[in-house]
Amino acid sequence: MSNSTGRGLQANVLGTFDTVVMAVADSAPAYSIAATTAVLAGAVGLAGPAALLYCATPMLGIALAFSRLSRIDVNAGAGYSWVGRTLRPFLGFISGWALVVSATIFMVAGSLPAGSMTLALFDDDLADNTALYLDDPTPWASLISVARLYPSGVRRQELARWWDELHRRDPYSMEGHLQVLHYYSARWHGSHGLMYDFARDAAGVAPPGCPLPVLVQYARVEEFRHTLDAAQGRTASVALSQHWKNDGAVGAVRRTWERWITGRAQDAVAPGELRDFNYLAHAACSAGAADVAAPLLGILGRRATRTPWSFTGDPAQQLVKWRKEWGVRD
Repeated sequence: MSNSTGRGLQANVLGTFDTVVMAVADSAPAYSIAATTAVLAGAVGLAGPAALLYCATPMLGIALAFSRLSRIDVNAGAGYSWVGRTLRPFLGFISGWALVVSATIFMVAGSLPAGSMTLALFDDDLADNTALYLDDPTPWASLISVARLYPSGVRRQELARWWDELHRRDPYSMEGHLQVLHYYSARWHGSHGLMYDFARDAAGVAPPGCPLPVLVQYARVEEFRHTLDAAQGRTASVALSQHWKNDGAVGAVRRTWERWITGRAQDAVAPGELRDFNYLAHAACSAGAADVAAPLLGILGRRATRTPWSFTGDPAQQLVKWRKEWGVRD
């Protein structure tokens, strides 16, 4: 194959839309890795790295070949251009359409597991729900979550509109309320007072058996975390030692127990409730409320989530410690 002189890619041809389309298309390799890593680990276990290395060897050769061919014959297409130039134009035509068809089939087949895994980030039950649910609040909760990343947040009117849409779809969405609570925290775009006001207002209108009252315990953990971060390794203030045990904290634990736990219809902990149960159990243990902590630990068993226990020590060790202290047995 001879060098092509006087040919090359024209500058400033692709616009923003073209770049976005190419970026979305190039996400396929990353998605393939994300979708197959768990399957690979489950199939071959510790031999996974060796399998990846084995497959990477021919892929490295292909990458080097593409790099070499791109320098020899510059074009904005793909492998079909080189096939058409070196072999036959008809074979290049077949190669190009094979690429289009395979990409189309992949996008159709890959959209289902991709959507399922995305929903599983918020709730495992959503990933298994194939019914059409137009009133799903998840997109609006996601918008509020992303809004935290803006340096100055978003306009108050915009946040209010998103919240109204979310609240209209599900007025008791735990995930939606959590995203707003984090947005209103001092660590992001609010203050401790604003965060606590939102949590208490939500808890006050929650019906019996609804987990929204535990938002107050989420707020207390968020305040504790913010104080530790502000200390920057120095010894935190003496007042922090009473953070979990003051009258307000103990009273909030008992109110959450009464409004949420005593109003629940079942004793078993659903997967979506596990984190909420851990927040209330952590608060009850830290507050010294044995009458609340002991039954909660009994319901939880040994299913400790990393947060909030990790903010005060090792989760597993704390669970063992508190179960022993309150006399909780399996």
